[in-house]
Amino acid sequence: MTAREPKSSNRQAHEYDVAQDMGYALTQTTRAYQQTLNAELAPYGVTLRQSQVLGWLRKKGDLSQCQLARLLRIEPATLAGVLERMERDGLILRIADRSDRRRKLVRLNQCAEELGETAVECSARVCARAVQGLSPQEIDALRELLRTCFEIKISHWRGGVTLG
Repeated sequence: MTAREPKSSNRQAHEYDVAQDMGYALTQTTRAYQQTLNAELAPYGVTLRQSQVLGWLRKKGDLSQCQLARLLRIEPATLAGVLERMERDGLILRIADRSDRRRKLVRLNQCAEELGETAVECSARVCARAVQGLSPQEIDALRELLRTCFEIKISHWRGGVTLG
């Protein structure tokens, strides 16, 4: 007795075109965007991940490492190395939480405020290049489609995470 394959699986495998795969397109687009942004940030001595930390701290103020990791959608242990380098470079301070002395909060150092603005400018330039040639309506539609894909299709895999 032989195992039967589903009728369509063999045909689908032969018809599959990686160039038409949505996941592949999103991954390649993300990689290109990240590489371009990292290159734009490099002259200022900051990485993409560090610029994201700067951005969230500028937006939300002092945050715990766990809060920051949640916003960045990474594990706190992964964030630890990023924060250590940022602290070493004088971009952040770790301060005691007034409401819970056992907990440390991450705070932007004064010099990081200006660097945060520079990171925003770099990001804006890269974003403008990424959507060059699209109309404002197409840009809005793209943003909404990506948000919908993330929130409806992907967030349930990760326990309901939504875009910030």
